[in-house]
Amino acid sequence: MPSGHKNPGIIVAEVKMERQVNNCSFLIVEGSEDIRFWEPRRLSACAMVDGEGKPNVIAAVQQLDGKHLAEASRNVYPYRR
Repeated sequence: MPSGHKNPGIIVAEVKMERQVNNCSFLIVEGSEDIRFWEPRRLSACAMVDGEGKPNVIAAVQQLDGKHLAEASRNVYPYRR
């Protein structure tokens, strides 16, 4: 459940602005619990963004790179049609 003020547009802007400063990969996660889980497991060259909810994460990723999202979701959910 979204807990803050972010919407997909804000997340997209956050990633694009950070990308201007850091040429790194991004891991957009659903919330603070995911950040706590991934923080010790992520590479230092990977920045994390709190998406504040699954719907925000999905919509932001679709806006950032919709073509590749469809391919990724087939790999993550291979039995989903």
